[in-house]
Amino acid sequence: MEAPYDVVREILVRVKDKTTLFRCATTCKGWCSLLVADTSFLRRCLPQDDAPFPFSGFIAQRHWYAPCFVPVPHPVLAPRPVLYNGCRFLDSFFPGVPAGYFDNAVPLTSRRGLLLVRLEPHHVADDPDPSSVLMAVCNPLAATVQELPRLEHYWDFQEGNEVTGFALLTDADCSSSSNDTRGVQRPPGFFKVLIISIDHSQRRYNLHTFSSAGESGWNTCSGVHGISAMLRQRDAVVLRGAAHWLLSGATGTYTLQVIAETGHVSSAKMMGVTIYSFCRKYNGKPYLTVNGEGNLTVLRLRKDGRWLEIWTSHDSGRSFQASKLVLQRPDQRKNGYTHVCTCLGEKGGMMLVKVKNRHVYMVDIKTGVMREVPDWPSSNALNRRKIVPIEIDWTAFFASRLAYVLP
Repeated sequence: MEAPYDVVREILVRVKDKTTLFRCATTCKGWCSLLVADTSFLRRCLPQDDAPFPFSGFIAQRHWYAPCFVPVPHPVLAPRPVLYNGCRFLDSFFPGVPAGYFDNAVPLTSRRGLLLVRLEPHHVADDPDPSSVLMAVCNPLAATVQELPRLEHYWDFQEGNEVTGFALLTDADCSSSSNDTRGVQRPPGFFKVLIISIDHSQRRYNLHTFSSAGESGWNTCSGVHGISAMLRQRDAVVLRGAAHWLLSGATGTYTLQVIAETGHVSSAKMMGVTIYSFCRKYNGKPYLTVNGEGNLTVLRLRKDGRWLEIWTSHDSGRSFQASKLVLQRPDQRKNGYTHVCTCLGEKGGMMLVKVKNRHVYMVDIKTGVMREVPDWPSSNALNRRKIVPIEIDWTAFFASRLAYVLP
């Protein structure tokens, strides 16, 4: 005798172990259909403090190979037997792309589950202009890849170039702009790509913009930002309808801001601390992010990994408050000697740290607890420019994967 729908629902919602829950979903079509068709049920099962796009892992560039997805240690949201089996290549999310499509691709930035990558020209059939740049916006959840029109100015994208910044924005980001008062209706899956190149000696910028809302190509504009400072972070922080990049020079630390809706460019001084003060003998490079309260924050990791300095903005960025967090390093030596630590990125309160060239750890910037990331691909050339944190809507991800069980 088959149990009533409501009874099955109340039984499954009491299953607290997520691995067991989704194994139950694969036992029969009825239970699987319950999970796939009713996303409100999935959200009841997931912890209430998990955001719609919880931080799930990193996309790491690998020489001669496709970038790989490396999950972060998260026992609740990411039960290993269900979702993944360690590190996996990026092309495994997109079964429709040809073999070698993502080989030597470079992850540039991500936002709300979307990923911007630069494709290697020689992997594209009938390449009409190998000197231009070909990029694509990837959606691992929907298994879709949208190639963007080619962009000139190839010199802005050379390896090691510190003058180019990237931002990827969604409909929610553009609608959150204070300048967006027109009630614009955008198509589903809307995104906007911003690429800015900085000439710090001339204090000028070039801004390249592409919108998926029916536009045929890139829009490019130039202007003067008015500060003698260099770009210090390639990926932008998106906050309240604007993309923010970190710049620093001899006179202080700044943000370069681009309004998502209008494309207006402006700069603002964050603090009088210079890059030279930030990067003294025992301190690493600063990293711009946004905290859980929606405030711009600058992180600075001590090179020996003993503590993390956190500079949090207040009064709409007019002032900053500094705090220090002592880190709990699992590899701390009794004789006091430690390996050099490098901050690779941060998302959702979790910072990725490389310890020499051997191990990679996740750091909770609220508690200071460090946990090693398993299955991380070893690389002596691993640096901040080759790592992109990515978010995934786990509820939708679970439902899409379970849908394959149904006829």
